[in-house]
Amino acid sequence: MASCVSFQKFFSAICVVSFSFLLENTILSIDAKEDGESKLFVAIGKENLVIFTVATEETDGYKRFMRSVEKNGLSEYLQVLGLGVEWQGGDMNNIGGGQKVRLLKDGLEKYKDEKDLVIMFVDSYDVLFTAGVDEIMKKFHKMEARVVFSAEHYLWPDKSLGSKYPKIEKGLPYLNSGMFMGYAEEIWKIVSHEDIKNSGDDQLYYTKIFLDPQLREELNMKLDNLAVLFQNLHGEEDYPSVMLAIFIEYPTPFITEFFQKIANLSYPKNKIDIFIHNSAAFHELDVSDFLDDYSEVYSSVRELPPSYSLSEYEARNRGLKYFLGLKCQYYFTVDSVSHIDNPNTLKLLIEQNRGIIDNLFITLRGYHQQQLVYLTSGGVFMYVSNMVEYGHLVNPETFSDYLEQKHPDMYQMFDNPEDWEERYVHHDWSKQLMPNANISMPCPDVYSYPLMSETFAQHLIEEMEYYGQWSGGGNQDSRLAGGYENVPTRDIHMNQINFEQHWLHFIKEHVCPIQERVYPGYYSKANAIMNFVVRYKPDEQASLRPHHDSSTFTINVALNKRGVDYEGGGARFIRYNCSAIGMDVGHTLMHPGRLTHFHEGLPTTRGTRYIMVSFIDP
Repeated sequence: MASCVSFQKFFSAICVVSFSFLLENTILSIDAKEDGESKLFVAIGKENLVIFTVATEETDGYKRFMRSVEKNGLSEYLQVLGLGVEWQGGDMNNIGGGQKVRLLKDGLEKYKDEKDLVIMFVDSYDVLFTAGVDEIMKKFHKMEARVVFSAEHYLWPDKSLGSKYPKIEKGLPYLNSGMFMGYAEEIWKIVSHEDIKNSGDDQLYYTKIFLDPQLREELNMKLDNLAVLFQNLHGEEDYPSVMLAIFIEYPTPFITEFFQKIANLSYPKNKIDIFIHNSAAFHELDVSDFLDDYSEVYSSVRELPPSYSLSEYEARNRGLKYFLGLKCQYYFTVDSVSHIDNPNTLKLLIEQNRGIIDNLFITLRGYHQQQLVYLTSGGVFMYVSNMVEYGHLVNPETFSDYLEQKHPDMYQMFDNPEDWEERYVHHDWSKQLMPNANISMPCPDVYSYPLMSETFAQHLIEEMEYYGQWSGGGNQDSRLAGGYENVPTRDIHMNQINFEQHWLHFIKEHVCPIQERVYPGYYSKANAIMNFVVRYKPDEQASLRPHHDSSTFTINVALNKRGVDYEGGGARFIRYNCSAIGMDVGHTLMHPGRLTHFHEGLPTTRGTRYIMVSFIDP
C-alpha cells in the first residue's frame, strides 16, 4: 500500500515558476515529408501535432530541453523559432516575452487553416519533456477542450485580475503561458487576436484572452488545473524533503506503469531520496531501467537487490534506518501493487499535516468517498485518508503463473482488466463506437480500424518468437483436427502459447462490437478455432496464394510497420481488384470469409512481416 509519515512540521511558500515538466513516457515516431520539407505531423488517429518552442540562443537550459526532446522521440516534430534572432523581449524577470507571441504567430501562419492539426507551444529554457506523442495526445483529448493552458499557483503579472478567474474546487488556479496546446485554428485566433510589442508581456496577453468569458467559451479554452498535461514546479527550495521507500516483495503485474507513475509524482525530484527493496529477481531489469532513467534527478538512491536475501521485515527496518540517517522530513512508503494514478498524491498527503497517514487504495477505479479515518496503535494516532482518489491496486494473484512467458503482463486480461486495456488496447479503439464514427473501408465490405496498441503488437511478436516453434508451412499439420491445411502459412497458434481464451475474450469485447456496426444484422458468437500469428519472409514464405477463409468474417491485424520492418506485403481482394497495403501497426482489416472475398497475400520483398489472423464463426 502507500503511506506517508511526517517527523517535522510542513510549511510551504509559493514562488515564481522556475521549472516545468510534460508528464509520462511513451514514444511514437512518424515523419511525413512534403515538398522536401519536414511537415512535422504526428498521426494520432485523425489528429496531427506540431510542437513549437522559442530559443534565440543555445543556452544550457535549451540544451537540456533538447536532450529531453530527443529522449522522448520528439526531435522530428519540433520547430525551434528565433534561433540567431536578437532577443527583444526583456530579461523575463519582469514584464516581457511578447516577442514569443510574435514569433509563434509567424511560425503558425502556414498552419492556420489546418482544422485537425494540434499545436503545442512550450518554453525551452526551463522546460523538460518526459512524455512521448501518444501519451501527450491522449491526455490532451481527455481534457475535451480546443485549447489548454498550463496552470500555476502564482498570479502574474497583474494580481488585480485574480477575481476574474473562474472558481475551481482544487488544483492550480492561474494561467501560465510557458506551456499550452490546442487546435491550430483556435491558437491562430489567439496569437492574431491583437498586436503585441516584443517588450509586451506574453502571459498578460494570453491571460486577458482567457479571462474574456465570450472568448473563453468561443475558443473552448481551459486551464490544466490538475496538471494532467503540464506540471509547473516552483519554489522548490520550500518543499519538505521526502524519502520515498519502494517495496517489491513478489512478482507484480504492470510494474513498468508503477515506476512511471512514481516518476510522474508532481513533486521536485531533488527533494526526494529513493529507497528500493526488490525481493523479486524477475523485476531486476525493471528496477535497473527506472534507475537508469531517473537516478540522477533524485537527491539520492539506495537499492537493496534480491541478492541481499532480506526478509520483508528486515528490509522495512533498513528503510526506516536509512530514512533516519538522511534526516528527511517525510517518509513515504509504496508497495509495488499500489499504482499512484493521481500525480498530486504526495503533495495531498503532506498537506493533511498529520503525523502518520495512510491512503486507501482500492481496486475499483473511479470510486472514492469523503472520509478521514483515525486509528490508534500503541497510543499513536494513524490517519487513513480516502478524501481524494489517489490510485488503485493491481491484483498479483495469478501473475507468477505466467513468469515463464516472455510478457506475463499480456496474460493479465482477466485479473487486471483496466490496466490491461490501458496498455494493450489501441487508445482510439472506442472512437469507432461513436454514432458519427467513419470507419475506413479500403475495399468493398473490407473495413479497417485501430484495434490493439503498438505495445500489444510488439509483445505478441516477441511472445511468438520466444516460443519459436513456427510451423513448417506444408499442408500436413498435426495441430489441426484433420491433420491437413489446404492453404498453409508459417504460423504459431494462440493455443500454443496458452493465449487462446484470452484472445477469444478480446474478440468478444473489442472485435464483435465493431463487426455489429459494419455488418448490421449479424451477431457473432465470438467463436474462432483458427487464431494464429503468420510470419512472412522472402526466404521462407513470402506470400499466400488466392483462397477463401473458413469463416463468417476474418480479422487480419498488422503487427509491424511496412517500410521499416519489411517491404511489400498486403492483402489483395481479387474479385474487386482492390488491395489493402501498409496498415498502421495495431490496425485490423475485417472482411467477410467464405465465397465473397477471394483474396491473396501479396509478396513480402524485404524483412519480416507479422500479422495476427482469426477466422471468426467458422
